[in-house]
Amino acid sequence: MSISVSALPEWRLALAPSVATAVAISMFLAALYVGSIYAAQALFPLANVSTHDRDHPEVIRRRMRGAMTATALSLVLTAVVLGQWEKPQGTNGPSATVVERLGLGIGQIPASVFVSLVLCATAYLGPLILEHVDGEDVRPDTSADTPSWWTRVYRQTLMVWRQPTSLRNYIVGPTTEELVFRSCVVSLWTTVGISTNRTIYLSPLVFALAHVHHAYAQLRHERRAVRQVLLVTCAQIVYTTMFGWLAVALFVRTRSVAGPVAAHAFCNYQGLPDFARLLRCRPVVRYPVALVFVLGLGAFAVLFEPMTREGVFVI
Repeated sequence: MSISVSALPEWRLALAPSVATAVAISMFLAALYVGSIYAAQALFPLANVSTHDRDHPEVIRRRMRGAMTATALSLVLTAVVLGQWEKPQGTNGPSATVVERLGLGIGQIPASVFVSLVLCATAYLGPLILEHVDGEDVRPDTSADTPSWWTRVYRQTLMVWRQPTSLRNYIVGPTTEELVFRSCVVSLWTTVGISTNRTIYLSPLVFALAHVHHAYAQLRHERRAVRQVLLVTCAQIVYTTMFGWLAVALFVRTRSVAGPVAAHAFCNYQGLPDFARLLRCRPVVRYPVALVFVLGLGAFAVLFEPMTREGVFVI
């Protein structure tokens, strides 16, 4: 027995699978996520603390609670929508479950994390080498003031649970952002038939635009010049979009959100490459390290497809 479209509830018609609906829900999820980090402070303001003081410990804690709440709501909403849009078994092949489409399957976690970290470390090979160069020669800097990369990672790991900034930058931020902007947004886009290439290159714009709110804080709280804020905001949009390409590609190729979360935490820890430090190095150091920068990016480009290919590491 078939059911006519006119017999469906109006809300189901409004959420009929389409590109416009998927994009609209994606923008709503982005707004929900950004709004959540301010909502707790607006409802329960802190005395003598600005809403835009993002590094104040109590502000960080409240923002993290808001982000986690928004993420949970986003996952529930997306799961409901995907369940409504799910194709019947046997239509164009077996349908993936909602959990699988959200990239939350347990089986893919080890491979996704391993592949993502190896590829990120390869792309960052130049900056990683630069951290062990003191600018005078190529010997590692073993001074007490400059601990090794592994020592810093170990110390940061111990401090993650003690310092709100570390917890935000390396745990809560990467996890909540990837769940919303990869698990939810990408699964919505792919389910309505948006091509893989368009999803990889266009969906990160939602992620990038969700960071524009920092510009308001820089203008009102930090009192920066408009020109400086525009330059910083444009640079951030470019950087977040480029990282989004990587994160979406890892999500689609490894079928897990765990890899993008690991890559996000890694990139947050490393930050942008320190080209200024590279330029300060003596030529005998600068040119070999610059070559490593290029080789690392080249190796990343070469290794990405085979390492994320199904049957190699990804099952």
